[in-house]
Amino acid sequence: MGLIVALSAPARSAAASTLPDSPAAAAVQAQPRLPRLESWEWAHLAVLLAGPVVLAALWLADVIRPGSPARAGRRDVSAHPWYVWVFGGVVVAGAGSIGASLAAVAPGMGSGGTRAAAITALSGYAAAVGAGLLMMRLALGGRAPVPGAQGLVFSRRDVPAGLLGAAIVFPVAMFASFLAGRVHAWVTGEPPAKLAHEVLRRLGEEPTDPWIWVVVAGAVVGAPIAEEITFRVFFQSGLLRLTGRVWASVLVAAGVFALIHRIGAAPVPWHALAPLFVLGVGMGLAYERTRRPGVPILMHAGFNAANVALVLAAQ
Repeated sequence: MGLIVALSAPARSAAASTLPDSPAAAAVQAQPRLPRLESWEWAHLAVLLAGPVVLAALWLADVIRPGSPARAGRRDVSAHPWYVWVFGGVVVAGAGSIGASLAAVAPGMGSGGTRAAAITALSGYAAAVGAGLLMMRLALGGRAPVPGAQGLVFSRRDVPAGLLGAAIVFPVAMFASFLAGRVHAWVTGEPPAKLAHEVLRRLGEEPTDPWIWVVVAGAVVGAPIAEEITFRVFFQSGLLRLTGRVWASVLVAAGVFALIHRIGAAPVPWHALAPLFVLGVGMGLAYERTRRPGVPILMHAGFNAANVALVLAAQ
């Protein structure tokens, strides 16, 4: 999900025009005044400002430098050829598409609406998650699961690591969203969409509809599991097996992950691809460093939940 909130320009107080005409009053008038923003807007501004700081910290910590992944050690993906890993991702994505399609044509679904969208989405996520867990089990090939080896094993340590990763990547993604929005406005002369994802738009328009909360639950829980198994566990592993280069596999997988959001009945605008790409890079790097699939899944879930919280705070 990509979310950008346009911050309003500072407004002058009406009391400023009633100050007496004196040097002291002029000095008071000359002092800069803070813009009158809501508390959630100040929080959003703080997140934007934190983006460059986080990037600098990651650079200093040798996390995002050109040779950083190699120095951290490469994940072992030698158990299967690259096309087997990619085929696993295709199976998971295909299962999700088939599950959603079957639900869409089921009796009683009607011609659309939030209820139909919720049931269709949940059916697709359930099919993709089931297929993904099965393919991960098959990828182990009967070997004993070893955390931190191929990246196919979940661990209780995924929870704190994933939540920390979400907290790190969120301000960077929001900073990328802000910059992309400014470029969009400069090129087109139009402001960027404040809510760049269909789920967020529906939540903002129909927050009292119980079915929209089913859709939100799917976006916060189902989508991260299905998409991270597809793009990180299988596609990124296949690219790593093919190229032998961590950065190349992370960047390509992140690019495909972002572009996939342009497909469908409600594609995100082009400027929203920037934060999605940054999110994909962050999750890809976290996956390679921890070698645990639960970490990018929880990062993805945390990112989506944070966007939902921003929409609700702005109501």
